[in-house]
Amino acid sequence: MNRWFLIYCKPNQEARAEINLTRQGFTIYRPTANVTKQTPTGRQTSAKAKPLFPRYLFIHVDPTVQSIAPVASTLGVVQIVRFGSEFACASDRLINEIKMYEQKRLTEQDCRNKLVKGDVVYLDTHGFDQIKAIYCNPCGDERAMILMNILGNQSKVRVPLQSLSKQVPLSA
Repeated sequence: MNRWFLIYCKPNQEARAEINLTRQGFTIYRPTANVTKQTPTGRQTSAKAKPLFPRYLFIHVDPTVQSIAPVASTLGVVQIVRFGSEFACASDRLINEIKMYEQKRLTEQDCRNKLVKGDVVYLDTHGFDQIKAIYCNPCGDERAMILMNILGNQSKVRVPLQSLSKQVPLSA
């Protein structure tokens, strides 16, 4: 039966481990998140894929069909994660949820990267669910300035960029 084993890698060697394990015929999953840096003037530089779980990746294998012994001696790999004598395994459901999270994050990031001054946005964060605002400008790498109505007055507020959405949140 195929299972997702958790692999612990050397620092910054996740990609190397993935390449070497793939060459050995293993199915690998390395969750990533695109990180976009911005200059102080607000211009965005290119997005770079970073590991969602630094130093970890998942390997999908049926240990009754293919031996996992070579994994520990693969370049870039430190070890297969264990809890006592049991290997750490992730369920298919967990892996699918991580993949869905990755896709959702990419979609939201594409939307945030396309924000321009004057766009209508919605706050999607605890305590401010479904609040409508106007996007003003980025403030650093991870924050943005918005214009929102607070107690009948228009106020500029800095919020985490990840809490903004161009679509009405699903709970609306």
